[in-house]
Amino acid sequence: MARAIANSPLVKTAIAGEDANWGRVVMAVGKDRQPPDGDQLSIGAMTREREIEDSALIRRHAPLLHEATRQIGHRAIRNRGTIGGNIANADPGSDLPTVLTAPGATIHTSSAGGERPFGASDFFTRLFGTALQAGEIVTSIQSIGL
Repeated sequence: MARAIANSPLVKTAIAGEDANWGRVVMAVGKDRQPPDGDQLSIGAMTREREIEDSALIRRHAPLLHEATRQIGHRAIRNRGTIGGNIANADPGSDLPTVLTAPGATIHTSSAGGERPFGASDFFTRLFGTALQAGEIVTSIQSIGL
């Protein structure tokens, strides 16, 4: 079964690891980040972690997310990793699941069957586990004051 993934440090490690069994990896390209709509900040899933780190908009409206992103790996990792890839893996070594759950962020997903919003506490189900179904991808993260 194919699974859509986005750049994240965990994916790069798994691809390089001996236990990885990857038939084909397809990298998607694209991003979007929208200015706050009232108190809402929406960040597209393909937004690179480095962009979050460097964004004055995110530093001003989501300081906890900004600081947590600065702690991911090193700058070269953040140049390639995306927020969507990071949270889709629910890696317990990442601070982002906690950072998104605490203020009640909403994670938006999409598949051929339609779109679904999840409260972060419902999206992250266990270590390395999310509510994503087969064929479903993370499309954006929306929050109020991360």
